[in-house]
Amino acid sequence: MSTETMRAEAYDLYRARLEVITGIPKTDSDHDIREVIKVGSQTYSLVPFLKYCTDSLPDCLDIISSGIPNEESSPHQPFSVGDSALWFRVAHIVALAESIFGNGTKARRWLMAPKKVFSGAAPMAMVSTIEGVQKVEQMLIQAMEGITF
Repeated sequence: MSTETMRAEAYDLYRARLEVITGIPKTDSDHDIREVIKVGSQTYSLVPFLKYCTDSLPDCLDIISSGIPNEESSPHQPFSVGDSALWFRVAHIVALAESIFGNGTKARRWLMAPKKVFSGAAPMAMVSTIEGVQKVEQMLIQAMEGITF
């Protein structure tokens, strides 16, 4: 994650948003989170994420629904490695956008709007691949630093 290069204040805000969206405690290190994702286990509850998406990101649910189980399919059931990674990529980009834009409405508008730099794809559509997430993450961090937009 490139978030490790963010200033401390911005990183704390990002981790606070990530905790709200996923239930991942701020005290968990980036290494701990990566290890959980790498093995595909679901140590963290899916419930906060699904509630957050349903309440705040309903237009994103179509993009992510193919790889993320719903509440009826046991929210504490272990993920596959791929599903675990997708779940975190979505949560990571949403938390990063919200911490940069300052509120969920602006972040969601930006995440769902097509961008020329992504060949007309919306940033949220880019999260299906690691490369796509890296491009979106880079654009958000540059925006935070005042380099682009």
